[in-house]
Amino acid sequence: MDSIPPETLYMVASHVPLHDKQPLQACSLVSCRFQEPFQRRLHQHILLETAATIASTAPSPLQAGTISYLQAAHHLDVFPHLAAYVQNCGLSLSFADGTADELDATISVLNRLVNVRDAMLSKSVWFTLREDVQAALLRFMDQVVLHRRHRLGLRVFHTFPVATFLRLLRSSRNLRVHAVHLQMSDLEDNTHPLSLGSGGEPEGCLDSESMDIANLVRREVLDDPGLWRHLRSLRVQGISDPMNHYNMKTLRTIASHSRTTLQRLAIDFSAASWCSIFKLHPVALHLTLLRQLDLHFENMPEQPTGSWKLPVLVPHLVTMCNAPALEHFQIHLTYRFRRSHTFATGSDYEHLLPGPMSALDGVLHGWISGGLKVNVGVRAYTVGELEGEMLEDCTAARGRGREHFQAVASILRQKLPSSLLAGLDIFQWEVEEAD
Repeated sequence: MDSIPPETLYMVASHVPLHDKQPLQACSLVSCRFQEPFQRRLHQHILLETAATIASTAPSPLQAGTISYLQAAHHLDVFPHLAAYVQNCGLSLSFADGTADELDATISVLNRLVNVRDAMLSKSVWFTLREDVQAALLRFMDQVVLHRRHRLGLRVFHTFPVATFLRLLRSSRNLRVHAVHLQMSDLEDNTHPLSLGSGGEPEGCLDSESMDIANLVRREVLDDPGLWRHLRSLRVQGISDPMNHYNMKTLRTIASHSRTTLQRLAIDFSAASWCSIFKLHPVALHLTLLRQLDLHFENMPEQPTGSWKLPVLVPHLVTMCNAPALEHFQIHLTYRFRRSHTFATGSDYEHLLPGPMSALDGVLHGWISGGLKVNVGVRAYTVGELEGEMLEDCTAARGRGREHFQAVASILRQKLPSSLLAGLDIFQWEVEEAD
């Protein structure tokens, strides 16, 4: 790297789009030849991973754009001013095999990243972390939410302390939570629901205007109206998991407490059956100020999409929300196909369509005539089938992805009813290297 002329590095850094800079950024950690203003641009977003995970990663860490905590700590010791440039970061905290040096490096990095406004923390069993690492993470999260425009995410956390979670709820304006299992501390009584305050009054209300939540265990901590006074946007994921009803109950709990403030509701459905969920919970939410309702659906490769049953589900949800102010309704469809998939028979048409389209047309026609704006967004992925396929020629893989894109776009444009075609938006097809 250091043998490359500076003018060549400048030219490369200037022409690489911002969303493709992670590999280049990883390279810059082993070179001081990148000068300003390119270091500022390269370090706006970083991805930090444990050394053990990076060692087992394919493709290489530089291709994946990830940086180890040891690398980052060393680099920021040499160039401390670069830490202030970081505004967006992803932190993987799976330290099961972490060494003492790596944990020390993690603390050093966390203490330096004082300007981060958008952070996703993931993959951690909280009680197994060293106490000084826990303290550094708490300081880091508190620092993030100090910025008025911020976003903080927790993903796949086990034994996360309830008191800390509630503090984040009350201090964060934009919190994303996915698969977080809450744990009472040893000093708290685990046999009774958590009390948020004395005399029935909450200690403080949720300051968040936007929340993204899925698979939160110990939902009783949310069942306090005072927490949700400011909530305007809520997204709940995995709502149709037939194995448990956590997310539907979470939706009902939060939505019922924010019915006079909530303006946007997004619900992520899996391809699993949703019918039993709504039979168990027929209660209307009465979201009187709701202006936008988003529904997200995603299938696994070659899994039928007819189970989405949109013609039945859509009016059911709108009735359940009971939202007289509804202005905008969006349906997001995500398809995944294996690289070997072909569209050889007419049966693939029904395989792609989320239910009888004529019935859905009838449901939406009256709403659209009444002024409701309806959009259908489509995103799709071509995925590999075997680990060895990651080495397949990239040009061939992208060629198959384009074939899938053209076939699906053609089918949807032919089969979608007129009420949906006007708002159809098919995103560019993407290729994933692994299943």
